[in-house]
Amino acid sequence: MLVKTGSRLVKARFSRYRLDHPGVPLLFPVAVFLSAGLLFFVEPMFARMVLPKLGGAPAVWNTCVAFYQVLLLAGYAYAHIIARRLHIKTQIVVHLMLLLVAMVWLPVKVGVTWTPGSTEHPSLTVIRWLVLGLGLPFFVLAASGPLLQQWSAHRHRTSSNPYRLYAASNAGSLVALLAYPVVIEPTLRLRAQSLLWTTGYLALVLVATWCGVTTWSAVSAPLPYQASHAADGASGAVVAVPWSLRMRWLALAFVPSSLMLSVTTFVSTDIAAIPLLWVVPLALYLVTLIVAFADRGTEPPTTGEALFPVALLATVSLIVLDDVIPARLAIPAHMGGFLVAAWACHRRLAALKPGTTQLTEFYLWIAAGGALGGAFNTFAAPSLFKTPLEYPVVAVAASVLLSGPISWPRGAAERARVGITTVVTTVAPALLVLVLSPLSHRVGWAFLPDSTGARAAIAAVPALVLAIGLHKHLVRLGTALALVMIAGAWVRVEDRITLHTERSFFGIHRVTDTGFTRNLLSGTTNHGSQAVNPALRCEPLSYYSHRGPVGQLFASLQPHLPVLRVGVVGLGTASIAAYARPGDSFTFFEVNPAVERLARQPDYFTYLRDCAPEAHVVLGDARLALDRVPDRAYDVLILDAFTSDAIPVHLMTTEAVTLYFRKLEPHGVLAMHISNRYLDLGPVISAIAQAQGRAAAVQQHRPDPSTYAWEASPSQWVISGRDRSDLLPVLASGPWREPVAAPGPLWTDDYSNVVRIIKW
Repeated sequence: MLVKTGSRLVKARFSRYRLDHPGVPLLFPVAVFLSAGLLFFVEPMFARMVLPKLGGAPAVWNTCVAFYQVLLLAGYAYAHIIARRLHIKTQIVVHLMLLLVAMVWLPVKVGVTWTPGSTEHPSLTVIRWLVLGLGLPFFVLAASGPLLQQWSAHRHRTSSNPYRLYAASNAGSLVALLAYPVVIEPTLRLRAQSLLWTTGYLALVLVATWCGVTTWSAVSAPLPYQASHAADGASGAVVAVPWSLRMRWLALAFVPSSLMLSVTTFVSTDIAAIPLLWVVPLALYLVTLIVAFADRGTEPPTTGEALFPVALLATVSLIVLDDVIPARLAIPAHMGGFLVAAWACHRRLAALKPGTTQLTEFYLWIAAGGALGGAFNTFAAPSLFKTPLEYPVVAVAASVLLSGPISWPRGAAERARVGITTVVTTVAPALLVLVLSPLSHRVGWAFLPDSTGARAAIAAVPALVLAIGLHKHLVRLGTALALVMIAGAWVRVEDRITLHTERSFFGIHRVTDTGFTRNLLSGTTNHGSQAVNPALRCEPLSYYSHRGPVGQLFASLQPHLPVLRVGVVGLGTASIAAYARPGDSFTFFEVNPAVERLARQPDYFTYLRDCAPEAHVVLGDARLALDRVPDRAYDVLILDAFTSDAIPVHLMTTEAVTLYFRKLEPHGVLAMHISNRYLDLGPVISAIAQAQGRAAAVQQHRPDPSTYAWEASPSQWVISGRDRSDLLPVLASGPWREPVAAPGPLWTDDYSNVVRIIKW
């Protein structure tokens, strides 16, 4: 009896120590912060591991994101099910066991022997590798956040607000998200990143175990009288959740998720395709979640909703007037509009949060809404819309979601008067666009320049100003702006005519006609032009003109080589085919099948048909395709994959350059087109060439002022050879200069630092 009494006394004192220890209040915020941070750390890290093996196409990243969202939803579903079906102590045992079992996957890596299946679709390859290399750890981390918050609610059994831990979760996501591209990726190689992530996972296992022990002890301890009454309060009572409320949770989570991806796509495609730009919308998304669920009680719930009409009007205005507003102003304006819209939705979502007994179900519906938003933008929108129309569509739809109840007068006459007024004021802005658009072409405006931007402003600004009067009626405002965009699709303010628009995983491609040339555009980037005049059908234009660097290259080599073997990475309009002579061999490598279809469409471009009919086009990622080409296959290898501002990093690493020179004959020349508005790529290539003992030169070409704009465009090129003597004929043909190598580590498949080369 004495032994049993002593044992109980020791156990009670140990339990009280665990419950009253000063570090216990910080356990759950630290655990939730760490689990969320590890999720957002491993997402870009594992995608970087996969890229070199599968070519680095955008479809690879899209597949990774879709997998992450589905697994996040699965983790939340698991957390909800065990929270509803299992006792709290059983939950602790099951989840801690899963955390331990998942350690078998560590360290996270892509196996050296893993190769794509010969007949397997690349998306299936990515999913298979994600399951094998990351599956269970990611699933367990996704479930840890809501489960830890559930345990915290059980442990306290008071009026303590577990939703503050949701803010801690989003804070951990935000820190990891910003740290990866700014701190982790620029300083650590992938192997070191994986080891750092493994260390963080082991730390989470320890902290989660401690959380489980303290929760176990709290559940075993008797409840004080006051606490027991608090636990029976409304916040903890089991209340049936109506389906209407679940649908509102789903919709309020869907809109910010879709808008986040929409603004990223729109800004990257039409304003500035900076590779790291996607981080900003996601960071703002997390900030709005943190603020909305912090529950500080200092922010009126209606503040975000009051600002939403301004954000909606600003978003539509930016889309309609994207040719008028400079990028340096448009980018922060887009971000600000998204911030307000996401904040309004998340504030409304936080206001509708249930008691702690429905906590995991609430998070499950939030995850489902986020996954649906991602699926809509990733899979449905490219099939439904040829342009990023999902951006304004979802923004306008949010106006219905955030609007209040609509009331109508009782009298028939009054209802008729209000109805007529509503229709007229809603339709008037769109009618104004239809009237002013043709007027802007016909009337001489002495105080405005004759440009696309000026005509767009004349047509759209009065209509948008008129719509401001509807700011107190969200549904009417959203409908009016939707009609304005529909009307805008029926009018033309540009000098050029759009002949064709096509959307794929690789972007949105437009074929336009200026009257002098036909151009292939991806966002704001020109991928080649061809003269409309049949007599100039084999005249290279834009970046590839005879007087430019690529023209100098061919002019210096062709006299010495009767037959030239040329490999070109990046097809575009196939402008380089204009340099082909009878007997020359040209092979183009292109990752996007849509680009080849457009380049072979005789109604648009005829370089392949008229200038190099024997040229071959190899579809697929260039590195994978080149690896299958015999060594010393080319006299000249041209990389033209960098003219888009979103660069394929895996094509400009040390391993990639080594591959290129293996495919060149001993005196061959490597030429890289590195024109870019936002990144200085020359020093990166120069550093690799210098480290490998190769000669290199760079030229920033600016066309003669007397040249027509459609004939030639400014461009920057780097050439490299095994020895300087191999470059002498080219160096003598133009103003080539010695390049400046970038300081720091060389870019490899294991390391790159895009932040360092941004043109600030």
